[in-house]
Amino acid sequence: MSRAPAVVFALVAIPLVAAADVPPGMSYEAMIMTGHKLYVGGDAKGALEKYEAAKEATSGNPNAYYFIGAAKAKLGQLSEAISALNTAATISGDKDVALHAKALFVIAVVQEQKADWDAAFDAWRTYLDYAQGHADAKGFPESAKSRIAAIEKRRELEKEGAATRGRADNKGE
Repeated sequence: MSRAPAVVFALVAIPLVAAADVPPGMSYEAMIMTGHKLYVGGDAKGALEKYEAAKEATSGNPNAYYFIGAAKAKLGQLSEAISALNTAATISGDKDVALHAKALFVIAVVQEQKADWDAAFDAWRTYLDYAQGHADAKGFPESAKSRIAAIEKRRELEKEGAATRGRADNKGE
């Protein structure tokens, strides 16, 4: 799932700014835009700093939490990414169903990155239910169905592999 950080940003239109560093006291929008520029330029740590500053500047804005989650995922801080994305989904609620759906989608992707297949399965189900219940979110329910099927297949193969290993172990006794 090395494409996941790219998927995170592919879900949201990212306007870029040409400005280098914006001076202290910059606006929320400038912090987010500067964070985007850093993220796309490969500096996820710098982007995270800008997103964190934006969060502090306007508490309660779910977009900052979403982008914090994206940057943390790119940095490999997967549990922290999920936490930030959960906050984005919670705060956005039904006020911004598109952002809520995007956060749920990325949570599922990050759970797969963690190889936590039970949590990933549950996250994809949650996303699927939300996307189907909120058509205005313009989600991707077919992607969720595909990932759920892939996780179910993985579970089957792991179960078969365990049974085969068990039989092989018993033969050696």
